[in-house]
Amino acid sequence: MKNKIFLTLIIAASLVNSCENPLEVTPYDKYGPEFVFGERKKAEEYVMRNYNVFPYGSSDSYGFNRLESGNSMIASASDEAMPNMPGSNVDILTNGSWSPSSSNPDNQWDVNYQYIRSANIGLENLDMLPEEDANLRNQLKGELTFIRAFAHFELIKRYGGIPIITKTLTLDDELNLPRNTFQECVNFVVTQCDEALPFLLSPDAASGGQLGRISKGAALALKSRMLLYAASDLYNGPAYAGSNSDLVGYGSYSKTRWEDAAKAAADVIALGYYELYKPSAITDASNDAAVKTNGEKNYADLFYTLAGNKELILIRTSAQGNAVEKKNSPVGYTNGQGTTNPSQQMVDAYGMLNGKSIADETSGYSPANPYNNRDPRFNVSIFYNGRTWSGRAVETFTDGLDNKITATNATKTGYYLSKFMKSGIVISGSETKTNHCFPIIRYAEILLNYAEAMNEAFGPDVDPQGYGKTARAAVEEVRARVLRPKDAALASVPTGDVAAMRSAIRNERRVELAFEDHRQIDVRRWKIGPETLGQSLNGIKITKTGSTFTYEPLSNVAVRVFEPKMYLYPIPKSEMNKNEALIQNPLW
Repeated sequence: MKNKIFLTLIIAASLVNSCENPLEVTPYDKYGPEFVFGERKKAEEYVMRNYNVFPYGSSDSYGFNRLESGNSMIASASDEAMPNMPGSNVDILTNGSWSPSSSNPDNQWDVNYQYIRSANIGLENLDMLPEEDANLRNQLKGELTFIRAFAHFELIKRYGGIPIITKTLTLDDELNLPRNTFQECVNFVVTQCDEALPFLLSPDAASGGQLGRISKGAALALKSRMLLYAASDLYNGPAYAGSNSDLVGYGSYSKTRWEDAAKAAADVIALGYYELYKPSAITDASNDAAVKTNGEKNYADLFYTLAGNKELILIRTSAQGNAVEKKNSPVGYTNGQGTTNPSQQMVDAYGMLNGKSIADETSGYSPANPYNNRDPRFNVSIFYNGRTWSGRAVETFTDGLDNKITATNATKTGYYLSKFMKSGIVISGSETKTNHCFPIIRYAEILLNYAEAMNEAFGPDVDPQGYGKTARAAVEEVRARVLRPKDAALASVPTGDVAAMRSAIRNERRVELAFEDHRQIDVRRWKIGPETLGQSLNGIKITKTGSTFTYEPLSNVAVRVFEPKMYLYPIPKSEMNKNEALIQNPLW
C-alpha cells in the first residue's frame, strides 16, 4: 500500500510548502532554464510543484479546511454550514461586508495566475529534455497544459471572463491585459483539455504506483464541469446584472450548450474505467440495519481509501494524519475543534432510508425522533445528538458535553461536521493516523453532471444520443450506492417531468457532494442566490429532561446577506490598480 501511494504523497506533502517557481528564485546569472529542464528528474519535480494548484489549506488537511490557515471550509460561506468561532474571516463572504477592497478569504486571483505563469514557463522550456525522454516530455507537457486549464477554470468560476495568458510575460510585454469574454474563456479551457488529452496517462495507468498523476479521465472530467457550468442559468441567458456584458455570460440561451455538457460527461462515462466505490453491495434485503451499515460504509470509506478506488478522478491527499478528525470532532472530545457547524437546512436536505424526502408525509419522518432511519449519507456526514463516536454518544443538547453553555467554540447550530473522518482514529493521548483524500473530481459528480445536462437537453427519461443511460438512471445509480435499488428509484418524479427531475437532481447533488466545495458555486450558477445564500441559517435547540430529548427549531442562528452582485466575485482592487485594462464585475 505504501508504494502504491508514494507519488500522491510526494505531490501533496513534500512539495506543498513551496509553490515557488524554481526559475523565479534561482538567479538567472547562475542557472538558466536548461538547469531545470535539461534533466529528467528536475523537470519532473518542476511539474510536480505545479500540482499544488489543486485546492489545499493547511499543510496537514489539504482541501478540507482550506481557508483561514486551515480553520474554515468554504462550506461555511454557503447554506451548508457556518463556522463555530465568532468573527471568522469567512463571514466576510456572507454578512454583506464584502467589497473589492476587503480581504476575500477565497480570493484566488493571484495564486492561480502564479500557477499559470509557472505552467507557461514549463511549456516553453520542456523541449530541452533529451530525445530519449520524449515520452516523459510529452506527458509533462500534457500535465502542465491541464494545470493551466485548471487554473483558468478556477478563476472563471469565481470571476467570469478573465485575461487568458498563454505565454510567460516579461517587463517588455504589454501588461495591461483586458479580460477575455466568458465564451472565449470557456472555449479555452475546453480546448486545453482536448490538447492535453493525448499525452496524459490512461486512468488505469494513473493508479497504483502512479496514483495522483493527472489522467485522461481528469481532462475529460474538467471539460465536463466547465461545459456544465457554462450551460447553467447564470451564464446561459441574459446577464444577472441587467446587462448583456459578454464578460459574465453568453447573453442569450441555447439548448445546445446543455447538449454539449451531456456529451462531455458521457465521454467520461464511456471510458469504462470509473465506477462508484461500493465494496458492500446493497440488495433488496428487508434488514434496515444491514442496509444502513453497508450504505454508510460505502460512502464513508471512499474518502480515505486510495488503493482500488475507481471513483477518484482527481484528488488531493496528504501524508497520513489526523488533522481532519481534530478540526471537526465535537468540542467535548479532547483536541476536538468542531470548526464547521452544518445548518438545519443541510440536515433537512437528507432524506430517509426508504429514499423519501422528510417532507413526504409517507416517509416515516418524526420531528420527535428526527435522526432515526435517515439516508446513510446523513449518518456519515453529520454529528448529531446521540450519534455514537469514539466510545460515547455525541451530546449536542443544551449544556451537554459537546454544547457547554460556557464554551465559545460550541456548535452554533446543534450539529458538527463528520464527513471525511475515519472512525476509530484517536486524536488525543496515543494518537493514530490515517490517509485522507479530498476529491477534487469524482465519478459521482460526473454522473450528476450527466443527469443535469441530459435532463435540461432532452428530459429525464430519454437517451436520444444513445449514450447508454437516461438522466433518471444516472441519479438512481448514485442513490443505489447507499439505498436499496427500489428505494433509490425517483418515484416522486413523474415520467417526462423536467422541472421535478431538476429539483431532484439539485437535491441529490447537494447531499452527495456536500462539503466538497460545490454548493456555493452550484447555487450561483443555478441563479438561486437569494433563496440559498441569502437566507439566514437555522439550527436546533435540544433539551434533555431525564432520558427524554425535546427538539426546538432555532431560526436565524446566522444572518446571511446576498445581493445580485455576489453571483461573481469582485476582482480585487489591488489587481485593478495594477492592470488598467481590467473591467470590474457588474454592480461592484
